[in-house]
Amino acid sequence: MRSKNDLIELPIDDWVTLRDMYLTDWPEHNTRYNALDNAIRLLRKEAEKYRGDFKIRTLNGEWKKDGVFIMIIDKPRCGILFGTLADNNDRLKIAIELLNCTTDWYFYAVTDKLRPVVHHYANFNNFIYKTPHPCVFSYLRKEDAVKLEIPKRDDVILKPLCYEDADTVNDIWPHRGGNSLDFVRR
Repeated sequence: MRSKNDLIELPIDDWVTLRDMYLTDWPEHNTRYNALDNAIRLLRKEAEKYRGDFKIRTLNGEWKKDGVFIMIIDKPRCGILFGTLADNNDRLKIAIELLNCTTDWYFYAVTDKLRPVVHHYANFNNFIYKTPHPCVFSYLRKEDAVKLEIPKRDDVILKPLCYEDADTVNDIWPHRGGNSLDFVRR
């Protein structure tokens, strides 16, 4: 018997509209906005290389209602990033129940609001959920950031990262995996 709910793939042409919905109540949803924006920009820049690496699924195709989405990311490791603009996670919990539970998912950027969704998924599938590195997000408006005074230290060098730094960044990144070096280089 088929469930009355289904995950429907969102056409890439609608990703910008979905992303822009996450501008509401800024910066409340900035991690979702930025993740969607990064995927859009990456696919615009190198569509042939990364087209299959990102998919967005929505609950019954009703994403305009409350912004519920699940982004499936195949690289650097098989993971998902999800979001909702609703005051509660009810529809997102229904959507996540529809994911294939035979895949070991890595949950990206789980905020405090969304943590119950991961626990729901784990309980629904009788999984044990571990949080090796809790996600902590902070936001500082640019106007405030430029006012910060950073004392000069002789033992610290501040400079922009460059391509040659990718190996070092990947080596110390706690979330590194089999394809993460390529991810860091991008």
